[in-house]
Amino acid sequence: MKTRFSRNLPGLTGKLDGLVYYYHQGLDEIIARTFTQAERNPPADRMKLIMANLKLIQPSAGYKQNLKDYAIKYNNLRINRDKPEANWMNLWLKLMFGMTKALPGIDLTTITRQQIYDDSLPCITVRNAIECSLLPNVRNSERYTELI
Repeated sequence: MKTRFSRNLPGLTGKLDGLVYYYHQGLDEIIARTFTQAERNPPADRMKLIMANLKLIQPSAGYKQNLKDYAIKYNNLRINRDKPEANWMNLWLKLMFGMTKALPGIDLTTITRQQIYDDSLPCITVRNAIECSLLPNVRNSERYTELI
């Protein structure tokens, strides 16, 4: 719900009286919602392990830049206009989870940068991921050759 204050509080964010307040840039409004504690469940715990492990891989700056450049071209594809990817991280996660579907022996909870290099996995470069059909092809995709 949109909120109104009797006094000007432009920077208010956080929790108060069972509500969570946050600023929504698209609406240029402060939004309030009820605070709910998420229930613990095994799929969420597994996802937590996967995300923590993927954070440890730490892609190189060049690889990140390749994904940023790719994201711009990806969002301009006619097929993806309705579902654009906001940033390089979303594309990287899409790539990594797509790789586990294509190669079922890969476990994202234990994958390491060294394993990616040793097994020459498709995620080693954005170009390899495109060639393995993990990401859609875009124009000039042959230039995305930075290693992870």
